[in-house]
Amino acid sequence: MILFLHGLAGYGGEWRQVWEHLDESVGVLAPDLRGHGDSRGEPEFDVDLSSFLSDALTLIEELASGRVVVVGQSMGGLVAMGLAAQRPDLVEHLVLIEAGVRPMTEAEFSELQAWFDRWPASFTDRDEALAFFGVDRPSSTAWVDGLAVTHAGLRPRFDVGSMMRTMRALASTSGVARLSEITVPITLVKGSGGALGDEEIAQMVAVRPDLGIVVIEDSGHDVHLDQPGAVAAILGRIT
Repeated sequence: MILFLHGLAGYGGEWRQVWEHLDESVGVLAPDLRGHGDSRGEPEFDVDLSSFLSDALTLIEELASGRVVVVGQSMGGLVAMGLAAQRPDLVEHLVLIEAGVRPMTEAEFSELQAWFDRWPASFTDRDEALAFFGVDRPSSTAWVDGLAVTHAGLRPRFDVGSMMRTMRALASTSGVARLSEITVPITLVKGSGGALGDEEIAQMVAVRPDLGIVVIEDSGHDVHLDQPGAVAAILGRIT
């Protein structure tokens, strides 16, 4: 079984393009993480790592029959690392997609806030939403599909304040120590045009010399949306 953990402002259903390429015998868990999609909860819900881990552990313990392959993209990768470090007895293999160990800087938090500020309160229709995300980008359809259909148009299924709190809670400190605690096999998947730099990858390799690294061409940070078949092929070799 595979547990898919999406990135910031994402939702579980965005992994559909990947799991549809997998063998039908492979079980899939793809939740909306807390604060995302249909798991928004109250405005001031906890966003610390332990809360995300508790959610993931509950899913595994209740729905899986044994150890699972944990796949985390970006923010989901930070949760996935914590899960593998804390409960290696439940994790067969850790797959990190565009997820590293470098802490975000204040400038990057400001850039993230500015990105959210560019989102309209709602989109009139799918065409407007597709134009916003980029009509020619393979990932755009998945982003649009993640919007809620309301009488006022298509709206994001997340609260921006909660997203910023989440990233400050999960990405303000280095993940090197946590990576060093992980004992299960790890595969790092990087998009050729993604966010992971050579220095950060070298830092990860220094901690885990056995780290498997796969670079997928013609893809960016949303590798699983840009090249879902290539990601599924990697998972097929693992499972």
